[in-house]
Amino acid sequence: MGKTSLLIKLEAELLAAGRTVVRVSAETSSQEVFAERLLTQLRANRIIRDRVDKWQKEIQGSVGPAIGQTGFKLTGTAKRSLEEPHELDVIDLVASAGGHAGTC
Repeated sequence: MGKTSLLIKLEAELLAAGRTVVRVSAETSSQEVFAERLLTQLRANRIIRDRVDKWQKEIQGSVGPAIGQTGFKLTGTAKRSLEEPHELDVIDLVASAGGHAGTC
């Protein structure tokens, strides 16, 4: 069984167990392309999409992905003045979206 087949099988098993799966192709040399693909896949999940939309409304601006040395971040560009820059760690966002059930 090849790598892709294993990933598809694992995804199916995780989904069957009630888990959320975010799968993104890393076949690009552009961080921007990968980051946009990641955000698109995150938004496909209703819970995560709702959290991102809520955050977007809070900062009254746009949300976009950023990849840095410390990991993936969702950064916001506010239309109104904020006291300090706002960033959400993707892992924290996913973990908080899972709520008390511990699933994300």
